Amino acid sequence: MMYRRGLQVGCAVVLAGAAAAGCSSGSPTKTTKTTTSTTTKKAHPTTTSTKPSTTVPASSTTSTPPTTSANGSPCTTGQLSVSVGQAQGAAGSQIIPLVFQNTGTTTCTMQGYPGVSMVDASGAQVGAAAARTGQTAPLVTLTAGQSTTAIFRQANPGIINCTPVAVQGFRVYPPNQTTSVIAADSSLTTCPNNAQESPQISPVGTTP
Repeated sequence: MMYRRGLQVGCAVVLAGAAAAGCSSGSPTKTTKTTTSTTTKKAHPTTTSTKPSTTVPASSTTSTPPTTSANGSPCTTGQLSVSVGQAQGAAGSQIIPLVFQNTGTTTCTMQGYPGVSMVDASGAQVGAAAARTGQTAPLVTLTAGQSTTAIFRQANPGIINCTPVAVQGFRVYPPNQTTSVIAADSSLTTCPNNAQESPQISPVGTTP
């Protein structure tokens, strides 16, 4: 009887130990499952962070195309005729308009001062070249056939104490051009060595 009870107690101990072993072996499988589930969740934020690479900078450069407007290219000497307008007297000065006409077939622009001097029959310069008045030069747009003026001013040879010299007109360089044209007028005189008033020229686009 004693032997049989000891055997039952031993079996109970063995069974308890096996049950304990079974419980401890079940819990490690649960921890492995939780670790794998956390690693798969952490992979998502990296794919969303790549979205901010938009194409906004590229569209901003395309949206500023440079730009419009030209009223025409600069008028060249070849597409201009220059003539002498009606002379006027004012306070001891003689004012002579120089008329620039666009004889070409396209619109062109002028801005600045022409180079102007009086010439004799051979085209040689008589007296000093005209000095600039210092006025602001407007931008002048000339369509085909249109004209504008610049104003030549000198001391009136009929009033000041000098011996007038006959001239045959003007040598004129249109603004920003290196080729000149002769604007003929044989009725003009000048005082080439006049110390009182040197000749002056205004920019194109001005009137007397």
